[in-house]
Amino acid sequence: MDNYPFIKEAALEIAFDSGMINRSLSEEDFLKGVESCIFADGIFEVDVRALDNWLGTLSKEDRETVACGEHSEMMEIAKRSPKNEVGFPVVGLLDDIFEHDYYGRGG
Repeated sequence: MDNYPFIKEAALEIAFDSGMINRSLSEEDFLKGVESCIFADGIFEVDVRALDNWLGTLSKEDRETVACGEHSEMMEIAKRSPKNEVGFPVVGLLDDIFEHDYYGRGG
Protein backbone atom coordinates (compact mmCIF):
# COMPACT_ATOMS: atom_id res chain seq x y z
CA MET A 1 0.00 0.00 0.00
CA ASP A 2 2.99 2.28 0.39
CA ASN A 3 3.08 2.77 -3.40
CA TYR A 4 -0.46 4.16 -3.24
CA PRO A 5 -0.42 6.60 -0.31
CA PHE A 6 -3.67 8.36 -1.17
CA ILE A 7 -5.61 5.12 -1.57
CA LYS A 8 -4.14 3.98 1.75
CA GLU A 9 -5.23 7.24 3.36
CA ALA A 10 -8.76 6.94 1.91
CA ALA A 11 -9.02 3.27 2.90
CA LEU A 12 -8.06 4.08 6.48
CA GLU A 13 -10.61 6.92 6.54
CA ILE A 14 -13.27 4.44 5.38
CA ALA A 15 -12.18 1.87 7.95
CA PHE A 16 -12.05 4.16 10.96
CA ASP A 17 -15.27 5.96 10.01
CA SER A 18 -17.20 2.71 9.66
CA GLY A 19 -15.59 0.89 12.58
CA MET A 20 -13.94 -1.76 10.41
CA ILE A 21 -10.67 -1.54 12.30
CA ASN A 22 -11.32 -2.85 15.78
CA ARG A 23 -10.19 -5.58 18.12
CA SER A 24 -11.24 -8.20 15.54
CA LEU A 25 -9.43 -6.58 12.61
CA SER A 26 -6.12 -4.77 13.03
CA GLU A 27 -5.00 -1.91 10.81
CA GLU A 28 -2.30 -4.17 9.36
CA ASP A 29 -4.79 -6.93 8.48
CA PHE A 30 -7.22 -4.39 7.08
CA LEU A 31 -4.53 -2.98 4.77
CA LYS A 32 -3.61 -6.50 3.61
CA GLY A 33 -7.27 -6.98 2.75
CA VAL A 34 -7.32 -3.69 0.87
CA GLU A 35 -4.36 -4.86 -1.21
CA SER A 36 -6.10 -8.10 -2.10
CA CYS A 37 -9.26 -6.16 -2.91
CA ILE A 38 -7.75 -3.54 -5.19
CA PHE A 39 -5.58 -6.09 -6.99
CA ALA A 40 -8.30 -8.73 -7.38
CA ASP A 41 -8.93 -10.37 -10.74
CA GLY A 42 -10.31 -7.85 -13.18
CA ILE A 43 -8.72 -4.83 -11.49
CA PHE A 44 -5.91 -3.31 -13.48
CA GLU A 45 -2.91 -1.60 -11.96
CA VAL A 46 -3.37 1.31 -14.35
CA ASP A 47 -6.77 1.97 -12.72
CA VAL A 48 -5.35 1.73 -9.20
CA ARG A 49 -2.60 4.15 -10.18
CA ALA A 50 -5.15 6.50 -11.78
CA LEU A 51 -7.22 6.50 -8.59
CA ASP A 52 -4.20 7.21 -6.40
CA ASN A 53 -3.03 9.99 -8.72
CA TRP A 54 -6.50 11.55 -8.82
CA LEU A 55 -6.90 11.38 -5.05
CA GLY A 56 -3.54 13.14 -4.79
CA THR A 57 -4.92 16.10 -6.76
CA LEU A 58 -7.69 16.63 -4.21
CA SER A 59 -7.42 18.60 -1.02
CA LYS A 60 -7.26 16.57 2.19
CA GLU A 61 -10.81 17.69 2.97
CA ASP A 62 -12.08 16.50 -0.43
CA ARG A 63 -10.25 13.16 -0.01
CA GLU A 64 -11.98 12.69 3.34
CA THR A 65 -15.32 13.56 1.76
CA VAL A 66 -14.81 11.08 -1.08
CA ALA A 67 -13.87 8.36 1.41
CA CYS A 68 -16.57 8.83 4.02
CA GLY A 69 -18.45 12.08 3.62
CA GLU A 70 -22.09 12.88 3.16
CA HIS A 71 -23.38 11.07 0.08
CA SER A 72 -24.34 14.04 -2.12
CA GLU A 73 -21.06 15.83 -1.35
CA MET A 74 -19.16 12.60 -2.01
CA MET A 75 -20.88 12.15 -5.37
CA GLU A 76 -20.21 15.75 -6.39
CA ILE A 77 -16.47 15.21 -6.02
CA ALA A 78 -16.54 11.62 -7.33
CA LYS A 79 -18.01 12.65 -10.67
CA ARG A 80 -14.65 14.27 -11.47
CA SER A 81 -12.91 10.89 -11.11
CA PRO A 82 -11.05 9.57 -14.16
CA LYS A 83 -12.66 6.63 -15.91
CA ASN A 84 -11.14 3.28 -16.76
CA GLU A 85 -10.95 1.92 -20.31
CA VAL A 86 -14.57 0.72 -20.24
CA GLY A 87 -15.89 4.02 -18.89
CA PHE A 88 -16.38 3.30 -15.20
CA PRO A 89 -15.07 5.89 -12.70
CA VAL A 90 -11.99 4.53 -10.92
CA VAL A 91 -13.30 6.04 -7.68
CA GLY A 92 -15.57 2.97 -7.58
CA LEU A 93 -12.58 1.09 -6.18
CA LEU A 94 -13.29 2.85 -2.89
CA ASP A 95 -16.71 1.14 -2.84
CA ASP A 96 -14.92 -2.17 -3.34
CA ILE A 97 -12.74 -1.40 -0.31
CA PHE A 98 -15.81 -0.63 1.79
CA GLU A 99 -17.68 -3.77 0.68
CA HIS A 100 -14.76 -6.23 0.82
CA ASP A 101 -15.07 -9.22 3.17
CA TYR A 102 -12.10 -8.70 5.50
CA TYR A 103 -12.99 -11.73 7.59
CA GLY A 104 -13.05 -14.22 4.70
CA ARG A 105 -16.62 -15.30 5.32
CA GLY A 106 -17.77 -14.82 1.74
CA GLY A 107 -20.76 -12.88 0.56
